[in-house]
Amino acid sequence: MDEKTIKEIVTAFDAYKNREDDATFFSVIGRTYDEDLFSRLILKCLKDDPGAVTRLLTVYDEKQMRQGIDKGGIYVDEARCEQATEGQSRVDIFIKGGNASGDRFALLIENKIGSSEHDEQTKTYESWADKHHEDEAKYYVYLKPSWNRSEPASKKFVTVDYEDLPDMFTVENRFIEELKLHIAKQLEVKRIMDPIVFKYSKDLFETVKWMDWKRRELGREISKEVHKEITAEPLIEDHSPGNGIWRFYAKNLQWWNPDYRYYFYIEFKIGESGDFNDICVQRTLKTYKDSAAKLNEFMREFNEHTKLEKSTNPYSRYWIRKWDIAPAGEVFSPEWSSSIKNQILEKMGVAFKEQQAIVEAFLVWDKKDHH
Repeated sequence: MDEKTIKEIVTAFDAYKNREDDATFFSVIGRTYDEDLFSRLILKCLKDDPGAVTRLLTVYDEKQMRQGIDKGGIYVDEARCEQATEGQSRVDIFIKGGNASGDRFALLIENKIGSSEHDEQTKTYESWADKHHEDEAKYYVYLKPSWNRSEPASKKFVTVDYEDLPDMFTVENRFIEELKLHIAKQLEVKRIMDPIVFKYSKDLFETVKWMDWKRRELGREISKEVHKEITAEPLIEDHSPGNGIWRFYAKNLQWWNPDYRYYFYIEFKIGESGDFNDICVQRTLKTYKDSAAKLNEFMREFNEHTKLEKSTNPYSRYWIRKWDIAPAGEVFSPEWSSSIKNQILEKMGVAFKEQQAIVEAFLVWDKKDHH
């Protein structure tokens, strides 16, 4: 895709996203295309309306030209988002239930709004369901706006457009009405989106796939260089390439004894949002909650932390330092990749040295004042 085409697409999408006449609650709070948020809302709506689940199962059987289970008395007894499957893969929406005849079903929904599938996710979900839910009839849905031209890798998944979803609901409540409104106002605005999509859809989604591949390849290249540059201690890797996160733990920068149980790590991130606009290097200190008081006291005295994450997980986390790396030049050029790699490697080296310094400071502090 040439630069002129890319700029034309970006300009058109910016105009689409910035319009004000079709505002909804989710667009006002900046979550117009938040796939996780909408998976949770859809799950709530489907739990509230077994009739909509019945319609989804019917659509699947019709598209796959099969009989499927009897649709009388469909009910839901298990429903959740982010169902773990194989490896680090998680299906967006997972629903289990049955019918009046005693048949059981498992419904897996992969929700894609502005993104396309990566790493053949749907094939992973299909394999997992075949292994772990062999006694249930399987239903696989690939949910997306009509202007999203991506397709599932697994042939068992059927595509359902967001524009068809509102007609499936058989009850009314405020959650379902809000979902319908947002679909109509923000996700299926055909008068604006269709000219853009039909003109550029193939190139656009091929470019998205290429950029995801580029990000992963670039991350792998930098990871190899990090190991060459930082040789003082073996590095333990904990990467999530699909999210653009490459994390390293140095063995001499962590503690697991009962008194401490906290550790330092260094990571670089290449476009968590997939667009290369949030590239950074970061030093982090994490601890279990039962060690948080000791860690907090040290960090207050050391006066270096910038943010403490307050969450429900069993950790307390400090982002000790973060270097934002601005993209340099054209994303598609070898010069850009080289520049980004050099900047990340430079900051990683500095991060490792600073991490060693704070470890030494802690050991001195702990030995002197805190027996």
